[in-house]
Amino acid sequence: MLQSRRIYLPPLSIIGPGALNETIEELKENEFKELYKEETDKPKEYVKEIQIDTDFEILFPDDYINVISERLNLYNELGALKTEEELARFEKELIDRFGELPTQVIDLLDSVRIKWIAKNLGIERLILKKKRMVCYFLSNQQSEFYNSPTFTQVLKFVQSNPTTCVMKEKETKNGLRLLLTFIQIDSVEKALSELQNI
Repeated sequence: MLQSRRIYLPPLSIIGPGALNETIEELKENEFKELYKEETDKPKEYVKEIQIDTDFEILFPDDYINVISERLNLYNELGALKTEEELARFEKELIDRFGELPTQVIDLLDSVRIKWIAKNLGIERLILKKKRMVCYFLSNQQSEFYNSPTFTQVLKFVQSNPTTCVMKEKETKNGLRLLLTFIQIDSVEKALSELQNI
């Protein structure tokens, strides 16, 4: 039988919603790990959502899918996909319905793959512009992510690839951020390839 415990959480206005979520996750992993055993056996997800900012055209072009409502439905479907198998099925359905994929759609599908990889690597924001890819790691400097095997893997990759990428800290309006910058990224495909190599 579980003993009842009293846990003090500071008011939300003091700790903020991000810190509250992290506190809840920490309690699940430590204090209540028996109750949440199935959840804690899964790999920890440090990033919930990633933002991509790019000057590449990653979209369904009007001349490929000319009905606006159809394009919106497809964007929603694409946003709900979670696995490579689902993405492959989605791609096949697009080809069956609309014909061969234009470059913009190939890049759109690759951008979904980039998001998946980036989230797993602890990247919250990714900028793909001017032949560079700049990856912003988790803003919370105290996150367990920075002690995880994934982050160690990123550091090893950076050390063994000094000619293609560099890691540094940068002061932003939201505080100090750790950035990983890749150079000579002239396509979405190249960006995906670099992230897959990590």
